[in-house]
Amino acid sequence: MTATAQEQLIGRVLRVGVWLSVVLLSAGLIFFAAEGVSEASSVSLKDFFPRVFGSGDSLSPGFKLLYAGLIVLVLTPLVRVVMTLVMFFREREWSFFTISLFVSGMLIVELVIALT
Repeated sequence: MTATAQEQLIGRVLRVGVWLSVVLLSAGLIFFAAEGVSEASSVSLKDFFPRVFGSGDSLSPGFKLLYAGLIVLVLTPLVRVVMTLVMFFREREWSFFTISLFVSGMLIVELVIALT
């Protein structure tokens, strides 16, 4: 895969991630406005995934769509770094691979710390 093709693929993934989050956030706002909810519900990071993706929960569909849009928006850069990591590994660019591995490790550790 050429460098230009790699850049185009990464750009496409970033665009899809951002547009998907825009669609989810917009749908969440529409549902939220249609429901007429007067006050926002807060979700702590500790119980974020069970409350957002679990069934039988008190969160409205609007909130769930909003949170899903935020998750996609946050994970999009992580997907980009992991893609870059794989591309550098395939090309045997060990110095760039090491840097990408370090960056992806930092992002994952920060995400784990935020969710615990």
